[in-house]
Amino acid sequence: MNLKHSMERWTIEDSADLYQIREWGAGYFGISEKGDVVVTPLRDKSVSVSLPEIISGIVARGYDMPMLLRFEDILDSQITQLLSLIHISEPTRLLSISYAVFCLKKKKPYRIH
Repeated sequence: MNLKHSMERWTIEDSADLYQIREWGAGYFGISEKGDVVVTPLRDKSVSVSLPEIISGIVARGYDMPMLLRFEDILDSQITQLLSLIHISEPTRLLSISYAVFCLKKKKPYRIH
């Protein structure tokens, strides 16, 4: 099979499988119909943000790459999930127990406008 023929049949789904995009970040990342990597920070698949669009906006504002992107809604969701697991597991502990204290601090947001 020649390269041109195989590339014509290559699909977005093939790329998603090859790079295992569905395995990234606990379901918060995916691939759009255009082939862009997208973030679904609310786990609501109807609400997504294209990473190439975010990067274009950052570069247009004069910032250089690499850059760390922090999605506050993902952090909130993961903290909520972690706290719910801690709460669920507490009543199941047996007699001799020791306690661990978890200190979670949420930083004030720094937004680029």
